[in-house]
Amino acid sequence: MLDDLERIFERYFTDRPTVQLVANGEELSAHYGIGLWIVRRNLEALGGSAEARNLPDYGFEMTLRIPLAAKNICLNYLSWSRVLSGAILIRQEIGIEQREPNMADVATKPERKSARAKGATPRVPQKFVYMKPADQKDGKAIVSLCQTDIIRGAVQVVKEGGDNNLHSHTGMDGFWMVLKGAVRFYGPGDEVLGEFGAHEGIVMPRGAEYWFESCGDVDLELLQVVAFDRDVKNERVDVNERKFDVDATERFDGRIRD
Repeated sequence: MLDDLERIFERYFTDRPTVQLVANGEELSAHYGIGLWIVRRNLEALGGSAEARNLPDYGFEMTLRIPLAAKNICLNYLSWSRVLSGAILIRQEIGIEQREPNMADVATKPERKSARAKGATPRVPQKFVYMKPADQKDGKAIVSLCQTDIIRGAVQVVKEGGDNNLHSHTGMDGFWMVLKGAVRFYGPGDEVLGEFGAHEGIVMPRGAEYWFESCGDVDLELLQVVAFDRDVKNERVDVNERKFDVDATERFDGRIRD
């Protein structure tokens, strides 16, 4: 049973730790409070809904309603309700024809593309080396390490005045790990998502709004690895005004060219 049940679909609401913790030598995953918000947003975009209610004795029940147009099945909705005690209930609201749905008709996985077209030349491996730029002039510099059509690796070197603005990316997930120094990540309303030192970090899913700043005694050296959704045009969405011209950021090349 949850006291804040009416808030569980709010963006960035969570009653679990929002930073990486270690308990009994075991790492626990961080929670950012966006999972159920994404679920409800996507369902409502499809004409469905997500609801939750406390149960009288223990736990709560969540119901997800998804409109379906299944072939040869007169089915209005198929609802999945999961009770946190561990029991999983499946409730069906059937239309005129009362019969069990053929799940193969209701949900089929899209056919995956071949890893490489027949006869295509394999991609060439890329080599790189990272060294902190000795002649950096501005508050931020980016050292490019590698890039393919689906991933990109770089190191951002952030000095005083190099912090960025609240923004998100529409088609890009970002992996961030501190190599040197310390960083503080913020969400909307300047909510602190976490403060990280060497070999610590955070993953920012596409659509998540964030900004960060260096908060250590030395320059921040922050490894960034991003992955792209090739079916979505990636765009940077600025929530707040930019603090500097992002496109004019100093750039250095760490790739080793044979």
